[in-house]
Amino acid sequence: MKTKVIYTKYALKCFKIIAILCAIVLSSSIIYNVITTTFPLLKKNNKLSFYELFYTGYNIIVLSLCIFLIFFPQKFGITSLIAFIYAFTIIPFEQENYMGIMMYFLGVALLFVRGLMKKHTKIKLIIIIASLFALQVSNIRFGFHYFINYFILSSGGILVLCLYTFIVYAYNQNNLTHEEKKLNIASYNRLNERDFKILQQIQTGKKYSVIAKEMNMAEGYLKNRLHLVFTIMEVGDRQGFMTFYDDYELSYDPETAIPVPDQL
Repeated sequence: MKTKVIYTKYALKCFKIIAILCAIVLSSSIIYNVITTTFPLLKKNNKLSFYELFYTGYNIIVLSLCIFLIFFPQKFGITSLIAFIYAFTIIPFEQENYMGIMMYFLGVALLFVRGLMKKHTKIKLIIIIASLFALQVSNIRFGFHYFINYFILSSGGILVLCLYTFIVYAYNQNNLTHEEKKLNIASYNRLNERDFKILQQIQTGKKYSVIAKEMNMAEGYLKNRLHLVFTIMEVGDRQGFMTFYDDYELSYDPETAIPVPDQL
């Protein structure tokens, strides 16, 4: 059975704490900018520049996403969105700030974690590479000499990150034991045969409304039950389940089940 780390209750609690800290920092930043910049300009009857309005609105959007993650820390796709927002803000506008590159790669890594790169992988990789190249080229407006220096340094950093990622991936692959892609739902003490049948339906990509109708249950009850099922299995949500087990053969056989410790 796969070892899952990112969706355990301890990992999700850490993500929740990080989201809270980010929300506090962003709230402080917004309040500080309003007090030091917005109010003084309004008192002098000066109009706020487009950049100031954009920067404030941008921070409010990111703050809203951080608050969302406090309640739904398993939604790594949102964290990826935040990382990309920062990357698209930093790389074209802030000279010599390489945090944008780091945030861009964080966004890509989170897409892989959420399993969002499993389908149409080549096309998505081309879009990712092309977008990063376009962001780097945008710095040419600061001057050709600056652009060449920036491009060389950032490209070197990107290659180091890619090499590091490849080494870690290769190391993990060499240390993984062979595992049959089979999962006995009965291994989870609190799951039953009906949960097994629901998960089979999930694997086929059916909507909750369709599954609920076929299983003769209310859609609200189905969603609540699946929330518990995904928590017990430590996969976070539907996307997490598909990331780990979309190509697994599911079964329900209590006689051959090897109990999995209940983390709840």
